[in-house]
Amino acid sequence: MANNIILETKFFSKKECERIVNTLIKRENEWESRSPFGNFFMSYGALTYLDTENYNKKVKRFNNILLKDFDWIYTKIKLYYENKFDKPIKYQKALPGFHIFQNSDKINTYKDFANIHSDLTHLKHNWKKPILSVFSFTIALELPNCGAGLNFWPDFPKHIKNTFFPGMNKEDQKLLKETAVYFPYKLGYIYEHTGLIKHQITVQDGVEKGEKRITMQGHLVETTDEVIIYV
Repeated sequence: MANNIILETKFFSKKECERIVNTLIKRENEWESRSPFGNFFMSYGALTYLDTENYNKKVKRFNNILLKDFDWIYTKIKLYYENKFDKPIKYQKALPGFHIFQNSDKINTYKDFANIHSDLTHLKHNWKKPILSVFSFTIALELPNCGAGLNFWPDFPKHIKNTFFPGMNKEDQKLLKETAVYFPYKLGYIYEHTGLIKHQITVQDGVEKGEKRITMQGHLVETTDEVIIYV
């Protein structure tokens, strides 16, 4: 754990990562563009933070496809958390899906485009029991050779209200670059954190043609009776 921010655990082998990515590529026609710059930031699966108006419709559509292709992954994730919690583990709402960053020119140009944020998706849903804790996880499935991971700000400057990096003034951008804690991903590892510390998806300089940043991610809500995995 780096500065007690994030837990890093080996989860998939290189061969398993390749299997997942190869299956994902076959579903490329189902990917959705999530940026104004064309096919740059893509997702596969429903997302609470982006699908505000049609979330339930997308859950029904994508969950069926995801289960068909990746049932073994969801079984493995469930077993992983059963070993961590002395409570029943269940999936509700959207199944964990994928984020795909592609097109090296656009990645290198818009590498700071991702919003600096905290994971507050649990506030957008109703839960039957009181929430005891929340967690987020990301699994690295394909990474560019130059490296990719997350930026964290354990003490995010209180005066900065605009968390969209390109829209900040030069002084705030400089301050955030100086105070960011970069956590590099390793292929096949799962990364877990509360999600409440300000963080930002990032890649290092020099993504080469054909390289992608592909991850799987989800959120967990621990209630008095169970742990729910969703996204």
